[in-house]
Amino acid sequence: PEASDLTVKGAGGNTVLFLLPVSHPSGAILQCTVLSLPESGVLFQAPDLFLNAPALPITAPGTVVTSKACQLGYSAPAAGWGLNFSSFRYSVTEVPAYPSDSSN
Repeated sequence: PEASDLTVKGAGGNTVLFLLPVSHPSGAILQCTVLSLPESGVLFQAPDLFLNAPALPITAPGTVVTSKACQLGYSAPAAGWGLNFSSFRYSVTEVPAYPSDSSN
């Protein structure tokens, strides 16, 4: 699997939804994990395909991203501004394929 850096821009106090830039040459199913949290603001779990569902805060490193598309949300503090305001780290792994059940 491959992961890339991403810069997200938005106004303080607003939540920005974004997809983590991940891919796999074979198109395998991927799983993203948040390795570190932003120093300020809140990182959120976000539903797939920008659906209007509650976004749950991510409160601990090691949290698996629940969106199959590796979509997250970030809300900067209302008074937040400036370049490189906050950052976090994540990883991506391939979800192992389950062997098919050949018994009858």
